[in-house]
Amino acid sequence: MEMEKLIFQNLSCVCLSWMEKMLRTNLQKYSDGDGKITINELRTVLSSVRELVDTNIDEEMPDVEAIFKDMDKDGDNQITQEEFVQAGMKDELFINWLIKLF
Repeated sequence: MEMEKLIFQNLSCVCLSWMEKMLRTNLQKYSDGDGKITINELRTVLSSVRELVDTNIDEEMPDVEAIFKDMDKDGDNQITQEEFVQAGMKDELFINWLIKLF
């Protein structure tokens, strides 16, 4: 039983590290090089991810302004790498999108 617990803990760490790496990589891909995402860049991220993974593209686009406001913890109108990673690691829909992408 202890061995199973140890294996599970190690797998959990690997999965969390992978998810964090994917989030950081995607932030760099969509930001203008400054390591931060503006609301327009977030629109591009959500549109791109949605096109890649959604089977029903006719669904209404999520409320980007609300998502941005929720992710922008310090209210500076930019999502930093840490804000992006923290929000992404907590959002089940976003995690499922990442899993489908990779």
